[in-house]
Order: sequence, then structure tokens, then C-alpha cells
Amino acid sequence: MPIPEELKDYFDYEAYGRDISINEGGHMAPGGYVVQTSGDFREYYHGPQDIPAEHKVFSYPQLSIREQMAAYKEVIDGSSKEGFRRLTEKGREER
Repeated sequence: MPIPEELKDYFDYEAYGRDISINEGGHMAPGGYVVQTSGDFREYYHGPQDIPAEHKVFSYPQLSIREQMAAYKEVIDGSSKEGFRRLTEKGREER
């Protein structure tokens, strides 16, 4: 609702927000103000296993234990400056 410029200093925004919150049944959450917009709540998914493939944004490849350990080792080896330098040199040799 538009408030005339000359009245903005006199408007009690906190009281107005509190009244709106009470009337709407809203709640201040860390991400902002949350209010129910419909009468029902439906839970479509109970976990990642329920989400259809066409609705997934990405999926992690299934790696064997050896592949997982090799990937961890590469991350650990590259975590120091010297290790990062060796990894980047290794990448150039492969090109």
C-alpha cells in the first residue's frame, strides 16, 4: 500500500508487520517471511530414491571402491602447493 512521503517517518512498520503476521499466520524464517498459501500440504518425495530420473538435475556416478580411493588420493595430493603443481604438470603431459 502506498504511503505518502510525508507520513513515512510516522508509520509503525513493526506493528504493521506484526499484525499482518498474526492475521496471515506467517512466520519469519532465516530465508525470509513464510506464509501458507493453500489449504493442503502434499509431500511428493520421501527421499532421493523417490525422485524420478527426469526430475533429477544431476546424479553422481557409481564408483568402485578403488576408483573412490583414487579420487580421494588425488584430492589429498593436490591439496598442497607442491601437489597442485605436480597435478597441473601431469595434466599438461597428458595433452
